[in-house]
Amino acid sequence: IIKNPREGMTKEEVTEWIRAQRFIKYFENITYEEAVKCNDLYVEGLKEKAEPINGALEILKYLKEKNYNIIIATNGPSDALPAKLEKLGFTKFIDKTMAADECGYMKPNPRFYEALFDKINNHNKEEMLFIGDELEKDIKGGNNFGIDTCWFNNKNEECVEYIPTYEIHDLMELKNIL
Repeated sequence: IIKNPREGMTKEEVTEWIRAQRFIKYFENITYEEAVKCNDLYVEGLKEKAEPINGALEILKYLKEKNYNIIIATNGPSDALPAKLEKLGFTKFIDKTMAADECGYMKPNPRFYEALFDKINNHNKEEMLFIGDELEKDIKGGNNFGIDTCWFNNKNEECVEYIPTYEIHDLMELKNIL
């Protein structure tokens, strides 16, 4: 057992280790090597699984026409992201992407947001709106980092612990905010 998996490991090794852990925990009796193979299969499946959310293409077009920079920031693997965006027809609207495995930290860790701001070369938090559908990762992380957040609450959940700056239930509601 590794007590501190980051110690002495490259960013890529840390990411591999973190992603393998979910399969080790789920399947219990598999080796690390088997868990890595499971993760590789999972990533390949992610490349194929891409379904647009209602209104996503329309809101991307709207935001691009308004000259907003659109950055995708995900805990998902960077390997799957280009294929998903291409399959959905979103690539031409996206300015940059940031995946957790690029920096070795996942949302809501503040280091994820630091790496994101470094990558986009903009540290002005007042110019940012972090839009996400997960309270624990997106809204908590954005709030803790001091940027405005917009919770895409498409499942009509109740928000009790993490309070977003904005809450929408349909992507087209972003037109009222941006």
